[in-house]
Amino acid sequence: MDYSSSAFSSGGSFGSGGTPTVNKETIEQSLKVLQMQAAIEQQEFLVQTINDKCFKLCVQSPGTSLDGSQQKCLAKCVDRYIDAWNCVSRSVTNKIRQHSGMMQE
Repeated sequence: MDYSSSAFSSGGSFGSGGTPTVNKETIEQSLKVLQMQAAIEQQEFLVQTINDKCFKLCVQSPGTSLDGSQQKCLAKCVDRYIDAWNCVSRSVTNKIRQHSGMMQE
């Protein structure tokens, strides 16, 4: 990440001993940007993986168009993959929340 153009360089000042101080809003803004970047990367990964896996599974002989059975296969494959992705994402999110709750106690 290029920190020279990040929110850290625009809103901070220097405290005692020359250490940079950053206000809460700057940190929150930076976290939102990082979360958005992570979400975009996850979506790109999901699309690429679905393309690779489902295409290989459903289209044995590529042509200029997809026939009905290939379209059905792709639709089911994508639906199943997204359902599985969402299930895993919820599980990971719950684990992170549990772990975060234990850390705060």
